[in-house]
Amino acid sequence: MRDRTDLRWNGRALHLGHHTKPLLTVVPDDRWSGIYRIRFRDRHLSDMVNLTRAKDAAEGIALSDINPKGSIRAVERPPVRLPRRGLSDIGEASVRNGGVVS
Repeated sequence: MRDRTDLRWNGRALHLGHHTKPLLTVVPDDRWSGIYRIRFRDRHLSDMVNLTRAKDAAEGIALSDINPKGSIRAVERPPVRLPRRGLSDIGEASVRNGGVVS
């Protein structure tokens, strides 16, 4: 199973390890300065975002494509799971009264 440490950026091209063919490429938008898009292997372009978001999204898309469906590494899971708590007194009263708090 692969994670972000298996990916590397060469300029704006995202590669898996030392492979020469990029998985995805981040390209500047033709019309808007400072705006980028992700170019997929089939040459389609994503929506417009800033460079940081484009690179982050490209890594996420690449990982979802190269890893088996339904697999999540422990390092990608949330670090803490909060316990479920009951409704507060106001919340319980609101539910009992059909959303009206008296």
